[in-house]
Amino acid sequence: MFAYILLITIAMAHATSPPKIDPPSPGATHCPNDKSLDGLDMKKMLGEWHVVEVSMSPFLGLGPIQVKPISGQTITFTEDSGVHHLSYSVGRGSQKYKIVPEGHEINSNLGNEMKVAVAVTDYEHVALIVTCEQMFTISRVARVLLRTNFEDNQKYIDQAHEKLSEYGFDVKNMGKVDF
Repeated sequence: MFAYILLITIAMAHATSPPKIDPPSPGATHCPNDKSLDGLDMKKMLGEWHVVEVSMSPFLGLGPIQVKPISGQTITFTEDSGVHHLSYSVGRGSQKYKIVPEGHEINSNLGNEMKVAVAVTDYEHVALIVTCEQMFTISRVARVLLRTNFEDNQKYIDQAHEKLSEYGFDVKNMGKVDF
């Protein structure tokens, strides 16, 4: 008797449930096709980097946005079965993103995907990355990263600044982290 009631309940729930609607197919993203430097070896980028400067490109026609990086924010590049990931960390909290390969679009139906272009790096000290995230596909974020807190940070930051204008970012609008 119990099985009969359960069967009827499941049949009624199925019959009265709304029709299955497939989610919309991914729309085209507005991410610019930023290119990583030629010959980039992502394996050498793996590990933790410290965010020292941040800038956002114009957002909804408002002009450049000055962004103050959160003191202590780090970015970690990892690889899992040939797929690269980027994780933001501040304190104990972190957010992990799958890096979408160049030439592919972000799938707007999946969470936690981003495009990353490594504009300049020496792999040991400094990197300049430009990201385009799902939530902000109409703007880009440039971040100057350092491996560790060096005594002569400015030398490495200047290396990254040389490339910023090529990617459309204004060096004067970079938010800085105080050490």
